[in-house]
Formats: sequence, structure tokens, C-alpha cells
Amino acid sequence: MFLITLWIYRTAVVGLPAPSALPSLFLPLGPCGQGSFGIMLLGIVVRELAYKYGIGFAITRPEGNPSESILWLADGVYAAGLIMGLILWGLGLVWYTLGMTITLHHIARNRVYLSHKSFSVGWTGYTFPIGVWATATTTLATELDSPAFKVLGTIVSLQVVFHWMYVFSMGCWKASTGALFVAPELGQWDHGRPPLRWSKAGTREMV
Repeated sequence: MFLITLWIYRTAVVGLPAPSALPSLFLPLGPCGQGSFGIMLLGIVVRELAYKYGIGFAITRPEGNPSESILWLADGVYAAGLIMGLILWGLGLVWYTLGMTITLHHIARNRVYLSHKSFSVGWTGYTFPIGVWATATTTLATELDSPAFKVLGTIVSLQVVFHWMYVFSMGCWKASTGALFVAPELGQWDHGRPPLRWSKAGTREMV
């Protein structure tokens, strides 16, 4: 939530990020997708342990049937995890829609963005956040048995595969040319080397 707040504040004060930093639009999607997937997986595991192995994770009541208490508690944890996961998934859907809209709008205005000249290591920001949100989508599709979530999960998963293929191929090509790690901000100094903040006399010189 702190990351999302910081992102909103920076966007409101400075504006949208530069084209080279557009993958940062999807950074808030990562915690939403991973949080949704993680909390749903926790509920699934608790429920499976209770129903298959009779294992509970809390002290049961002495009266009544302990196994029934374990099952009730497991069902409650599973239902709560599913609800919380759905809420976090919905928040991620907002960020996914926002990021894709801005990115597609920039591509429509500047087709060079998809060329090798615009590629950088930062493009991995398209893979991990969308990837964890895709896992949350497919988990919801399985647990809710929803055709809508199945279709959306398939589309987003294919998008992640496409991103990985593009990042892998362009990354290998950029690495072979020695232009993978580029820092444009270093261009203000001679030879791209910033001055040292300190130096020892006779052993280190200011660059």
C-alpha cells in the first residue's frame, strides 16, 4: 500500500513517467497479485489439510467433536482468504487497466517504443507484476469455476508468455552488443563516469 501511495503521489506531482520508465506503471500490480494469490493459497492449504488429513492449526473446543471444529475453522479461513483475494485482485485489475491503457496509448503515438532502441532491462517490469496477477486470476478461475476468470486468466497468461519471449530475445541481443545496461543519466559526465565523492591522496584520483 505504501508503494501504491508513493506512485500516486509522484504521478500527481510530476506526471506520468518517461517512456523509458513506462514499465513502472505495473509495479503496484505486483503486491496486489502476489497478495491475492498468497492469501487464497493459504486458505486452500488449510482446507486441504483439514479435510484430507484432519490437521488443524488452532486449539479446538474441548466439547463436541474436535474434527468438526477443525473443518468449520478451515472453511472459515478458506472463505475469508477467497474474499480477501478477490478484493486484492479487483484492486490489481484497476492498476492493470490503467497501466495497459497508458502503455497502449503511448505505443499508438510512438511506434518506435516497440523497437530494439527503446528496450532496456526495465522491461522486466512487464513480466513479474503481470505474471503474479495472472496466477491470482487462474486461481480464482479454479476455485470459483468461473468461465469469465478462465478466459481472462488465459489471455493474461498468454500476454506474460509473449512478454517473456520478447524480453528474453531482446535481452540476449542487447547483451551481445554490450548495450543491455544503459544509464542515460551518466551522459552528463565525461566518458560516462561520475566524480568520486572522496579519494585518498596518492592512491585515488578524482575522475
